This record gives sequence, C-alpha cells and structure tokens, in this order.
Amino acid sequence: MQKMNGSGEFAVSKAFVFEQMQALDANAVKVYLYAKCLADENNGQTTCDALYEAFGEKELVQSALRCLVRGGCLHIDKNANISFAQHTEEVRPQYSHKEITESVDRDTQLQMLMQAAECVLGKMLTASAAETLFGMYDWLGLPADVILKLLEYCAENGKRSMAYIEKVAISWSKEGIVTLEAAERHLESEAKKKSFIYKAKKIFGIDNRNFTTREENFLHTWQQMGISDKLLAFGFDYTVDCTGKLSFAYLDKVLRAWREAGVQTPAQALKFIDAYRQSKTAPKKAEQTEKKQSIYNTEKYDYEEIRRLARKNIRQKLGKE
Repeated sequence: MQKMNGSGEFAVSKAFVFEQMQALDANAVKVYLYAKCLADENNGQTTCDALYEAFGEKELVQSALRCLVRGGCLHIDKNANISFAQHTEEVRPQYSHKEITESVDRDTQLQMLMQAAECVLGKMLTASAAETLFGMYDWLGLPADVILKLLEYCAENGKRSMAYIEKVAISWSKEGIVTLEAAERHLESEAKKKSFIYKAKKIFGIDNRNFTTREENFLHTWQQMGISDKLLAFGFDYTVDCTGKLSFAYLDKVLRAWREAGVQTPAQALKFIDAYRQSKTAPKKAEQTEKKQSIYNTEKYDYEEIRRLARKNIRQKLGKE
C-alpha cells in the first residue's frame, strides 16, 4: 500500500463512527478512512482508481466500496468518482424538459441510452419515462452501459414498468453496482440463484406457492455452500424419512453436517449416514453385553458357597420330613 503525506488532519463524522462503522469490517473501515483522507486533499472527492493504486488490490477495494455504498457512507458516480455527500433521499429530483433535452444534446452517451432504451422496451419513451432514465444517469450516477444492462435484465423478466426499473436502479446504486463488470457479475449470481430455487421447487414438489423469505434464505445459504441439486434431493428424502415432512431447519442441519464432513455426493452421504448409525448403536451393544457379563461376575458372587448352602437347606428339610 502506498504511503501518503502523514502531516495534517481530516474530519470523520460522528454518524460514521457511532452508526455506520458498526456494520463494517476492518477492511471497509480502512478503505473509507484512506478515501476520506484523499478526498480532503482534493475538494471532497477522490476516485476508485486512486484507491486501487494505493492499496494495490483491486478486488479487495471493490468489495470494501460495495459495503460502503450499501451502508450510505459514500457515493460513486458513473465516472467512478467517490464523494461523501451521499444522496439520501429516496425520491428522484424533478427535471424540466429543457434540462433533459440540453443534456441529451451535449452528451453522446445519454443520446445512445435514450435510443437504445426504446429498442429494449419496445416502445417510444414518454416524457415521464425519459425523466426517469435521466434520473438514473444524473441522480443515481449510473453509467449508460449499466442502465442499458439493467433495462435488458428487467425486459427479459417481463418487467417493463419504469417504476419497477427505477426501484431496481436505486438498489443497484446502493449496492455499488456501478460498472458493467459489476452488473454482469450480479446478474450471473441472480441467474444461478433463480436456477437453484427452480430446481428446489421441483425436488420438494412445490408447485402451488412461492418460497417464503426465510425459506429462500436457507436456499441461498445452501447454494453458497455448493450443495448440488442431487445432494439436495437426497437430503430432502432423508429429512422426510426422519421427520415425516419437509423441515428446512432439519435439512439445514443435515446439509451443514455433510459439508463439514466433506460429503459432496449422495453415495458419500449414504456412507456418512451408515457410519453415524453404527457409531450410535455400538455403545448400546457394548452396554448390553456388559450387563449380561455382570450377572455372572464371579468376583461379586461366590457360587460354590451358594450351592453348599442350598444343599444343606435341602438336607435339613428332608431330615424333618
């Protein structure tokens, strides 16, 4: 990591220290403080590239910046400039028709976006739709190629409402999805998540409802654990055999135990189950054997003395008769 001039001071807000910092890891705090120091030397702004160069680890910085944007600690615009005057309002500012037209005339990227949006959405943009798109570009600071990728994603899923599209755009901005690379990674992750959920529905035989938020959280965790659909199906059958029903909590314990043991296939899971059952039955068998042996423990009872006393008792009874 490159060193800066150690002289001078810079301010950190109390809101960051007492509210935002609590939800951040050490790496994100380090990146925030370094970015704040750079920004104080450059009229309140710095860039992502400056941080990449300073730390020498681009992925580490990108991960930290995503956390900081989600936490409302800073804002990254379409040119990868970082500022600490984060927009906090959830409502897009109003733009005049003249303001939008003049911006489109002088910005070729914005021109391309407006034209491509009509092709993707399959209709002419209304004044309201144009204002919404301009807000994503100006207010949220998303680059034109990221907004276009967002439009394609929404259209492919049958979501062409500008209100819905803007909601997704706000979410992307908060999560720091402000480059085409980040957008493609996010969409790839979402596609894998949807595919896993679809397969889980088939495996569980659920076709008349959607998963609850809690159930989807379980599924997302299992996907991140690398659970295959075949192992999930085997785990489902095992859970139903043990509990008589689909229990997400029970299945989660089973899958976690298998993962800790390195189980990756149904065959390995079956061996794990057999070994587990044998480990449970072995102590019981040993205990039963020990009880049987204790009955005839000669150290505890003198069987010869018992027999002698029995014979004596019999002779006494016969003598009386």
